[in-house]
Amino acid sequence: MGKPVSHELSCHLNGQMIWNHALRIIFSGA
Repeated sequence: MGKPVSHELSCHLNGQMIWNHALRIIFSGA
């Protein structure tokens, strides 16, 4: 409990969401 694992996981999920959003913009704009 209280380990920085959840922080790393949330950061990873945030990056994943940003990446997916960017890909969606690129594909919809192409």
